[in-house]
Amino acid sequence: MKPRDGANYPDVGDSSPLAIRHAFVLGPAPDDDPFAKNSDAAIYLSVINQRAKSDELVSASSPDADKVVLAADGEEGGIAVPAPTAGRPEADPVQLGQPPYSENTVTLTGLTRELRSGSTVRVTFEFQRAGDITMALPVVPHTAHRETLSPAPNESATPSETPADDDTGTPTSTATEDSPESHG
Repeated sequence: MKPRDGANYPDVGDSSPLAIRHAFVLGPAPDDDPFAKNSDAAIYLSVINQRAKSDELVSASSPDADKVVLAADGEEGGIAVPAPTAGRPEADPVQLGQPPYSENTVTLTGLTRELRSGSTVRVTFEFQRAGDITMALPVVPHTAHRETLSPAPNESATPSETPADDDTGTPTSTATEDSPESHG
């Protein structure tokens, strides 16, 4: 995938009052382990309002996470999607991601399964005026051309501790997978 690749809504050439471009979940680096169940993952996307009235992303949900948290400027809640200014067919894109890329964040919290780069995550975005938009977002690896993007803070990750098999007595963290690798 190229740095700006990701899922798009509507398909290029189709019309809609709202466009979502370059939407993806930032996954682990290619040589890293998958994100463990119960950890968090960041969603990156651009929302473009193509109607005369402002809109708002009021909530989001995914079967692959316990919760999808929206925050604008660090405050949990909806994210404004302004209307175009006079004489323009569409507004400037509203960028969503993680700081420093954007102060508007969308975070999958409490993943319900292990998450690998190359898989997809189904997310429904609920807009006040445009309604529900459901997309299959690719999980893209955290590679060199995405090195400036930040992963989710992972405050909900709680690895389980098990006794070590060696003589040091130091516990080791383990992660298990309770669901198939390919959710769709």
